[in-house]
Amino acid sequence: VLALLLAACTPEKGPRETTQNPTVENVFTQPSTTVTVPGEDAGDLGSLRVSLTTWETDDMGCYLNYTGAEMPLTLSIEASGKVRENGIGFLLFVDGLPQPYRTADEDYAYLHTFYPQLENSCQVELIFTPITGKSGDNLEMYCVSVLNPDFSFTEDDYTGPVYTSWAPPIGFRLNYQQTPPAEVFPQGSPRLSQPEIRKEPLSYSEVGTWTEQDLLESIETHLYANGVTDTRTPCVFGIKESQPIQLRYEIFGSPYVRYHLVFFVDNQPVASQDGTPIFVDVENGQKTIVEAQLDMTGFDTESVLYAVLVPQNYFSTPIRTFATVTPSSPIFLLEFAQEAYYNKIH
Repeated sequence: VLALLLAACTPEKGPRETTQNPTVENVFTQPSTTVTVPGEDAGDLGSLRVSLTTWETDDMGCYLNYTGAEMPLTLSIEASGKVRENGIGFLLFVDGLPQPYRTADEDYAYLHTFYPQLENSCQVELIFTPITGKSGDNLEMYCVSVLNPDFSFTEDDYTGPVYTSWAPPIGFRLNYQQTPPAEVFPQGSPRLSQPEIRKEPLSYSEVGTWTEQDLLESIETHLYANGVTDTRTPCVFGIKESQPIQLRYEIFGSPYVRYHLVFFVDNQPVASQDGTPIFVDVENGQKTIVEAQLDMTGFDTESVLYAVLVPQNYFSTPIRTFATVTPSSPIFLLEFAQEAYYNKIH
């Protein structure tokens, strides 16, 4: 059992009672989030708490001021057990777009990994210049934790959460007091075909147990690679460099939030040839479907795929929702055939 408590920074918009997300309590009242991973003994695999160290608050919730040039984002990390030992990475997003950042010792990249030395609280500083926005804007920013970001499905025996499995996110707003300077940053790899986005009517089997309130406040998402969905420990076997992967992403539920959808391979964002972001919205009674092909050029024995659904207007919706930043679980892309793998492990 893995309990996830999300407590990111969000406005209060009235009480809510639901059984749709029973692990979410006191939702989004402060800019922090916690994940606990019990093993056979409680606390065996460890825990992680991530929070901002300082923030401002207004009637919409929490925010930070951007005053120009590079901006430090200081996070407090409390980690224990295997979660701490295996390292913790962070992905940043501004207005739904993946945001490169650097540390005091490393250049700009989309993900950096930290290894807290002690189980008590420590601080890390992520330094970035926003890639979007201008003076007067108030854009949403999210930080998604990536657990054990160097995990190999074929080489490692660890059985706890990896990558974006149960990765705790935090969210807040970025208040632009200055326009960011034009800078050159790492670019996402152009490995996607132009995505096709369409809507289909929802079936009773998908939402038959949802209440009207659930349909307004909750979302459900699914990621598929060659028909394999991101549940349990999903693997796609027999991957070849010459054959693209068929990607499919589905979302339905609350119609109030609009998103960017970002696909990652080996912790790096991938994009279409023209770099156009994938904009996603949801309509009542409809399922939004995104389909694309992923070019596997350069593939070598193993890769990991996941998607992150990032809101643009979560903090400004007319009602409070649970439609916040949503990482998928990882899907492992493996060169060898399924039969060969099971013969090996048995």
